[in-house]
Amino acid sequence: MKKVQKTQPQKVKPRPKLPPNYIPPNTGARELFNKWTSRDAKFVMRQDGHYYSVVEIPCKCHGTEKLAWLHIAKGEYTLFNVAVGESMTFLSNNATVTTNWTNLQRPSKNTYSDQEFLIQSITMQEAGLRVRYDAAEIDKIGGLGEAKSVLTGQAWLWEPCQ
Repeated sequence: MKKVQKTQPQKVKPRPKLPPNYIPPNTGARELFNKWTSRDAKFVMRQDGHYYSVVEIPCKCHGTEKLAWLHIAKGEYTLFNVAVGESMTFLSNNATVTTNWTNLQRPSKNTYSDQEFLIQSITMQEAGLRVRYDAAEIDKIGGLGEAKSVLTGQAWLWEPCQ
């Protein structure tokens, strides 16, 4: 009986199915290096630096007051598309981008048109939290004072030290 068990081939575990947009590690860098090599021009690195950017990622809150979580909807969230001084919105409220949110300083949208960035690593951290409740429901509550701007998404519920 033991010999039979040993001679039977072990079942191969199925590989996890990768998402259709999956890019294997280092593929992007390899493609970029090949592009630079085909130009037959000298590669110039202007700066090895750290860049940070701001993007709004709307979430839906689910759960109860004891156990809650945020659901990030499927979609595309574009980074490095706004510079200091430009306008953007948070929960449909207008805001002006500051150096607290990005260090991308460009006087025009064409500043980096002939440059390519090789991003070696990406980290993500929430830098602030806004909530937006239904304005009609908020208006029913009296005496909110400054809290009203927080509950309607016009002010930060939490943000980093500035």
